[in-house]
Amino acid sequence: MLTLLNEKEHDHDFNLTEEGLALLEDTAIFSLSLEGVITSWNSGAYNLLGLEKESALGKPFSTFFTMEDVLVGKPELQLKVAGGPLGLFQENSWRIRNDGTRFYARTLLSPVKSESGDIRGFIYVIRDISITRKLTELEDAIRIRDEFLSLASHELRTPLTKILLQLQLMKRLHSEIPQKIVKSLTDCETSSRELASLMDNLVDVTRLRLGKLHIKRTKTNIVTLMKNVLEKLKDDIRISGNYVHFRFDKELVGYWDQNRVEQLFSNLLSNALKFGDGKPIDIHLVERDGEINFKIQDQGEGIPYHLQPKIFERFERAVDPRKISGLGLGLYICRQIVVAHEGTIALESAPGAGATFKVSLPLKKLSR
Repeated sequence: MLTLLNEKEHDHDFNLTEEGLALLEDTAIFSLSLEGVITSWNSGAYNLLGLEKESALGKPFSTFFTMEDVLVGKPELQLKVAGGPLGLFQENSWRIRNDGTRFYARTLLSPVKSESGDIRGFIYVIRDISITRKLTELEDAIRIRDEFLSLASHELRTPLTKILLQLQLMKRLHSEIPQKIVKSLTDCETSSRELASLMDNLVDVTRLRLGKLHIKRTKTNIVTLMKNVLEKLKDDIRISGNYVHFRFDKELVGYWDQNRVEQLFSNLLSNALKFGDGKPIDIHLVERDGEINFKIQDQGEGIPYHLQPKIFERFERAVDPRKISGLGLGLYICRQIVVAHEGTIALESAPGAGATFKVSLPLKKLSR
């Protein structure tokens, strides 16, 4: 009797009979003589290796090894190891089908013993794990990509911060330098901030995929937070030609992650400035039913109906990317920040009628 461990880590027993060998239709199971010659053949072996039972019997099991493995004596070595003190040989390696195609397999070679303990032959098991291998390779590639993005963004942030500080310092001396140079410095500063925002978004996407977007709640005046965003984006507002009207009923205080909520407001306002078509943008902040309701409305070209269901997904764009720069990550990150605060975000838009984003955040600190 041979005991194997399947993909779900459940034990199955296979008798060395024709009936037992036919149990698995997706796994090649066949018995071998002491010399490694095939003496029985299940239907799973035909499905996997493409060889009829009559043609398989009497062939050496090395038939399904790669030429490289055969040349270095791997089949003989496996028989020797399985027949020795270890009593087993298993590996993940390439195998060959009858038509010559390769596939990546998990293999197991186990001895069959008589009642006296003498080895009578072997059982050989082959399972195709090509898909599993590809998934592992993809996971490794994604992990390496995420690590690279995180490292690259961190390393690029330092020189970029220095550039921004120098630009801001030079702008303070604008009374001593020509106006044309002041404009160029402002444009450089705007571009630098856009680059910094892109890098931050890439890092955030990596953190979200790894489940590392942590929320640190502190007592926060959300009106003051919005005023800070307007101050930071004042040059962008001026360049876009949009007039931003911010309305609020009273000072509103709650428990949120200040940095993340500021990022949320900044992303939504930057989005409105991009697509606002130079027309007024209305921002309204109000408390209602224990929640903060934030609404930002532009009067731009709006978002086509067929794109609206996907607008909060990664790398989705509402317009031709050749017209407007960006990676299509801002709204995706906005939704993740809102969800992390157990709030909601929604879009109302129609082609030619602008877009309105509505955010609701619980006002009180939530229990953990």
